[in-house]
Amino acid sequence: MKISLKTLHLTLWFIASVSLWQQAIAQNNILPDNTLPIEEQSQVLDTPINEPGSPIDTLRLIQGGAERGQNLFHSFSAFNIADTEATYFITLNPDIENIISRVTGNDTSDILGLLGAVKLDSSFLREVVDLYFINPNGVFFGPASELDVTGALIVSTATDLQFSDEDIWGTTNAMAPSSLLVVDPSAFLFNDPGINGSITNFGDLQAVPGNKLVFLGGDINFNGGSLIAPGGEVVIGGIKSLGTIRLSEVNNASQLDFSDNAQLSDISLMGSSRVGGSQFFIEPDGGRILVRGDEITLDDASYIFSFIFGQADGREIDIKASELNLSDFSYIETTLIFSSATGGSINIDASNLTLDNFSEISSEVLGDGRSGDINISSETVAINGQSSISTSTFDSGNSGNISITASDVNLQGTTENGRFSSGIFSRVSSRGTGDGGDISVEADRITIVDGAKISTEVLGDGQGGDISVSADESLRVLGRSSFGLTPSAISARTEGLTVEANAGSLTILTPKLVVTDGAQLSASTFGPGNAGELLIDAEEIKLSGTSINGFPSGVFAQSNRSTGNSSNIFIDSHVLELLNGAQISAAALEDGIPGDIIVFGEDITVDGTSSFDLPSRILTQTDGSQDAGNLTIITDKLSITGGGEISAGTGSDSEGMGGTILIESNQLLVSGQSPSGLPSNLSVGTLGRGQAGDIGIYADNVIVANGAFISSLSLDQGDAGNIFLDSNSLVLLLDAFISSQSVGTGDASNITINLSDTLFMVDGSIRASSSQAAGGIININADRVRLIGDSDIQTNVDSGVDDAGSITIEADSIVAFDDSDILAFAADGRGGNITLKTNVFFGEDYQPNSPAPFDENDRVDINATGSLASGNILLPDVSFIENSLNELPDELVNSETLVANSCIVRDNDTASSFVLTGSDGLASNPRSDVVIPLSLDTVKPIADSAESFNGSILLESSPISEPSGAYQLADGRLVLSQECR
Repeated sequence: MKISLKTLHLTLWFIASVSLWQQAIAQNNILPDNTLPIEEQSQVLDTPINEPGSPIDTLRLIQGGAERGQNLFHSFSAFNIADTEATYFITLNPDIENIISRVTGNDTSDILGLLGAVKLDSSFLREVVDLYFINPNGVFFGPASELDVTGALIVSTATDLQFSDEDIWGTTNAMAPSSLLVVDPSAFLFNDPGINGSITNFGDLQAVPGNKLVFLGGDINFNGGSLIAPGGEVVIGGIKSLGTIRLSEVNNASQLDFSDNAQLSDISLMGSSRVGGSQFFIEPDGGRILVRGDEITLDDASYIFSFIFGQADGREIDIKASELNLSDFSYIETTLIFSSATGGSINIDASNLTLDNFSEISSEVLGDGRSGDINISSETVAINGQSSISTSTFDSGNSGNISITASDVNLQGTTENGRFSSGIFSRVSSRGTGDGGDISVEADRITIVDGAKISTEVLGDGQGGDISVSADESLRVLGRSSFGLTPSAISARTEGLTVEANAGSLTILTPKLVVTDGAQLSASTFGPGNAGELLIDAEEIKLSGTSINGFPSGVFAQSNRSTGNSSNIFIDSHVLELLNGAQISAAALEDGIPGDIIVFGEDITVDGTSSFDLPSRILTQTDGSQDAGNLTIITDKLSITGGGEISAGTGSDSEGMGGTILIESNQLLVSGQSPSGLPSNLSVGTLGRGQAGDIGIYADNVIVANGAFISSLSLDQGDAGNIFLDSNSLVLLLDAFISSQSVGTGDASNITINLSDTLFMVDGSIRASSSQAAGGIININADRVRLIGDSDIQTNVDSGVDDAGSITIEADSIVAFDDSDILAFAADGRGGNITLKTNVFFGEDYQPNSPAPFDENDRVDINATGSLASGNILLPDVSFIENSLNELPDELVNSETLVANSCIVRDNDTASSFVLTGSDGLASNPRSDVVIPLSLDTVKPIADSAESFNGSILLESSPISEPSGAYQLADGRLVLSQECR
């Protein structure tokens, strides 16, 4: 029902001016009680409305009452308004500021028509007066109810009002107001445990712009109704137990304070109900919303909002509850429209916050102002069913920030087509030139599943906001949407059209990070703007698996078909695992500059492949004109196994150079293959015209085994990159290899290996080869070199006039067995030089100038053959060792002359020794199977007969003791015996 307020205002003026008042016929709608003195009792006056088509047929005026200073008191035993009635509280006293009404009966007040309160001045013009309406039994506003209150309306189901510390007026002890009740009511007392009246609103209730609407009750329910205070305040709260609500004002903002142990009431908005601080184009300034309750529910497209059309700064939406639930297209929103002001913030403090089925908490700007922030503090935040918390800019204004503090944050779900995700978002729209807001999420545990996201996004020309996610216990980003179209993700991206449209940064702090089944952490650009930095600090990181359609889990910084630059990735972790096809990638797919990857860790594992045979890997890559980013890993232990990969490369259409890989590790293990035979590897490569990057490895121990490899590869015009390895030891086992290879027209590059200890190879290889360009150089410096089985060190050029690369090996000793070879071939050019700088060289069955073939011949070959000329082979002169070995006689020492049946006593002279060498020596100790240094101490003679020695007698039955050594007697003879003990 819509009432012509103009008609009512004219009628009131007419009645007041001509004093044509008539006493109302007795009826049950409004009944004054007898708690006030007769002369102060309320007077209810009726007049008919004879206007054709008007929904109102009766105008009811309430005058009289008890005046106490600025307050006017009314008391009723029943108070109801029919849907065809308009009821006004009237005062002509200019000093009255508050009209205070109570209901002392036992029934709910049904407000089905219009409720008004007016103060008329001497010219019968309307002035502001506030209306307090108190009924402990409950208040019901029907679908046709309306308001015409010139000031604030305060509706409550409290039993009493408190005006000062001790002055109370209400229904508990219904009396006339004392002369002290001359101030504003300050508290609402709920003193009757048997009464818990609710406030229910089905109507459209709106305050005069700039004024206040207050509901303080038991449970408060909206069912299709609205409560709007344009530019003013809406205050909703209540308790369903004994207690007190204090209503105060601080800096022109209402405050609600609840007594200790008070149990707050429930508040529900259903059926498209609205609670707002603005009305479109009626009041330009947005109002403030204050809501306090136990369980607050918004359902079925209900919403709480505050819009700003003017230049005054917006006011906040402030909600505090145990439970706050939004569902079925419900939302809480602040919006700046054509305004340069600052929007009001949304502040939510709830034990549990749940958004479901396209519900939203948002702050937006459609002008050049700044939208408000969203601040949420909660034990649990659950965002499901394509619901969201977001800030956005659609114009030149900047959007506000989002800050969420919680114990648990759970984000879940997308639409079937993947277009709408549940999550937390900051956006710059396609028409926006302002900057996006930042997102900060702090929680103990954060879980993002089924395609949900935390995201900042730029579609226009503004800067994207930054993302900061901190989880004190764990952060889990799991899976994709139901059809694998949309990844669960934390992302900062830009699709803007100008170079100013840069994406924000992404920072993650947590002890435990898990990203699985196609989920992603990403910073990316799809336009000329740059992607933001990506920083992860976690004690334990697990990246694992792919989606059902093959999209890998991982961490990504990408420039996607754009000129914007990719970002850097920084990871600091104690334990980092990439498993089953997961990736860490920094790439540029067009002309943007790829970012670098820097990883610090104690234990890093890159293992396995996906079900689509995609390797787990850490990589940098460029497919455009720019150089690929560098990859740096500093760790105690790095393991690349089961087909895993660490690589830096260029694409087939790239003109840029490949990135450099730098590894600093105490232990480096590259081992094994995937089930399909994909080898584990650490590699750089180029598929285009640019040169491949270099590999630098600084480690204590390096093991490459079981078909794995470390390599630099060129497949086109670019040269392969150099490989530099500095370690204590290097082990190559079972078809493992280190290689620099050019398959195209580019040159193979150099391999340099510096070892303080041993190079140990069993069926492994080190090779620098080229199909048609110059071969690379191999330089090895080690303490010892051991080649076993089919282990090769080789340079070669398959075709063309270029020379094979040289091989230089410097070591204290070089020993090669079986079919191990050192080769430097050139099919059409000159063979490379081979130089072995060592004091000791041994090659099993090695014969200089042995003919081909050099493989599978069970001998060691060293060859530098070339079509134009052979290279030089420089081997050490070991003839001094060969000539110093003399053939020993076959005659053995007579053992019978060596055995003595007594122990040996040394004298105190200084001992000397000698060494037996030869092929037929006798061990000097039964515990040793080799000849050892023998004592040359002087030995005392053996006694002629058995006699006491050290208190013991050698008897025939005494056990025979084995000798412990060979001893020289005074006459020079050698005797096998043992020392006396």
